[in-house]
Amino acid sequence: MNKDRDRSLIDILYQASNKLEKISLFLAGIFFVTTVSVVIFAVISRYFFGTSYIWTDELARFSLIYLVMIVANAALKSEDHMKIEFAQKRFSDQTNNIFRWIRIIISVVVYILMTYKGLLYAWDAWDKTTIGLGISRAIPLLAIPIGMLLLLIQYILMQIIEIYEN
Repeated sequence: MNKDRDRSLIDILYQASNKLEKISLFLAGIFFVTTVSVVIFAVISRYFFGTSYIWTDELARFSLIYLVMIVANAALKSEDHMKIEFAQKRFSDQTNNIFRWIRIIISVVVYILMTYKGLLYAWDAWDKTTIGLGISRAIPLLAIPIGMLLLLIQYILMQIIEIYEN
């Protein structure tokens, strides 16, 4: 009975992790298309029509920042982030397990701190506006806490799945 309950929990966690990855990739795709479209528009307007719009630079930059912060969680899910694995072979399984728990704790703490500090930073900029778009500076700055929160959620889901499977 416990195995069935554990299996259904793992299935739910897998589904949540996969859904988070798909949503992130979809949003990242929107930001990618926005970035490319705005850059192409800016180049065409500058070189063919002799006019330049200041908002294009800001929109392309802000879209790129959101793209990177949001797609990081999908990269984490597919294990595309950099790893240093050569040291694992030199240590025992017990030592590697200790290092794994240290890595988990450090990662979760960093994600939480970055989310928190990012929110504070965005909050402080709420009443300031950007030059080109005239929007609150908090909007582009919110990419940091949003991205870190997505990383935190994905990381916790992946660690729980790994613990249950082992």
